This record gives sequence, structure tokens and C-alpha cells, in this order.
Amino acid sequence: SNPGSTIGQMKKDHTDVLKNTAFAPVPGLPPKTKPTAPTNLPGLFVTTDSKAPDKAQLVIKALISEQFYPKYLEAAQSNFFSVLKGYSDIPFFAKDPLNKQIIQEVLPYSRPRAWPYVGTPTFSEADSDLLWGKMFQRVCVDKWTPRQALDEFAQKVKAIDEKYKKKQ
Repeated sequence: SNPGSTIGQMKKDHTDVLKNTAFAPVPGLPPKTKPTAPTNLPGLFVTTDSKAPDKAQLVIKALISEQFYPKYLEAAQSNFFSVLKGYSDIPFFAKDPLNKQIIQEVLPYSRPRAWPYVGTPTFSEADSDLLWGKMFQRVCVDKWTPRQALDEFAQKVKAIDEKYKKKQ
């Protein structure tokens, strides 16, 4: 679920592997369910209590302008793909086989990481703390049983959730 850094590392150190690499969304489960591609979808927005909403709007317009945005996407080296129409046609994406494949076969299935649910502060913190990866690491590296790893994961998520309940 992180093609940009994977592609970047392979371009740098593993060009032999790169030519035999493809990306795809996660197959749908249960059968006949559409595939999904868990995706970070950062947004650009101006809050209602902003002290300078007009200036903030100008910054956002500049960031997604035709003069800046394509250069930004290219500088990000496949770590960001545009959801705005027309930007998948820039040479960086159109001429690179993996980028083109990701745009055509993965992006149509992009969904926010909490999908089909709504993200919550608890979900966001658990996600930022990489608790899912740590759970898998406990099993694969630390040789814990899946139950032990899941119990630790649940305990950490419960502690995070309690912290946000206290704030309400």
C-alpha cells in the first residue's frame, strides 16, 4: 500500500527487480466484492476559524495550479498520485510503466484507510503509530502467537480510545 517508496527504493537499489514488478489493489473479500487500495488521501482545506482565510485559499490555489502541481508530483517521485483530472497525463506518469499501471489499475480502487468506515481520532493515532505493522512484526519477527499480538494490539487501541473519551 505504499508504491511510491517501494518504486523509489527499487529504482535506487534494485533495478533488476523493478522490471518484474507490478502493483494491484487488494482483492475483494468476500468473493465478488470490489478490490480496494487503502490510500492516504490528505486534503487541503481552510478551517472556519482561520485568521486569514483569503490568504489560505490563495496558497491552496497556488499549490494545485498548473504551474506548480505537476512539478510537485514529479518531485514526490511516485509517493503522490493526483486525484485531479489531467495530471495523470504528465510525462512523469504517462511514460513510466509502473506509474501508468498504478494510475490505471490501482487508483480507481483507492479508498481512505478507514473505509468503509469513517476515520476517528483513535483510528488516526493507531494508524500513525503503525500498530497494525507492529502486530504483524510481533508474529513474524518476535515469534509471538497471533493471539498474543492481537491482544497487545487491542490493549494499545483501547488505551488510545480511552484517552480520547476523557477529552470529550
